[in-house]
Amino acid sequence: MNILFVNYGDYTTNSLNHIAGFANALCAAGHACAVAVPSGAETISAIREPLFIPTTYAAALATPGLFPDGRSADLIHAWTPREGVRKFVLSYQRAIATPARVIIHLEDNERYLIEAYTGKPFAELRTASPHAIETWLVDGLPHPLRHETFLRVADGVTHIIDRLREFVPPGTPTQLLPPGVDFSL
Repeated sequence: MNILFVNYGDYTTNSLNHIAGFANALCAAGHACAVAVPSGAETISAIREPLFIPTTYAAALATPGLFPDGRSADLIHAWTPREGVRKFVLSYQRAIATPARVIIHLEDNERYLIEAYTGKPFAELRTASPHAIETWLVDGLPHPLRHETFLRVADGVTHIIDRLREFVPPGTPTQLLPPGVDFSL
């Protein structure tokens, strides 16, 4: 299976401690994995012995069949529903012949992140004008409306702690996915 992990930041983010472990374990089990980041391809040097294919969003969109078999991803594991990740996943899906299944990982209370960044309550952010949202939105944060739509159309959601399950739309399959641990470290 070809699995594309999509991260919101480069290879030095805390999330790559999790993603790299899962991607390496899946590669060792015979799957082909790639990890796409928005920029900072050179930061792959922060990952000890990656077995996966490192790529950037731009490179993956330019060559969607980046896996060893020349095909595109069968499964996309989007690491958080943040705006940059959402935009990339939608663009990648448009670029490939057969859409991939999409799993979204929750590791933070995304609503809290938006509130903390803007200083506004989530309810107010949900009713703000599109222009107002665009003035403060950055790709590293979730959009107050679009991230929920992204979760609704996902084939499934993983979450790092049980409490985050409350943000998963009803009827969406979920799986607790605690962080992987490399006992050799």
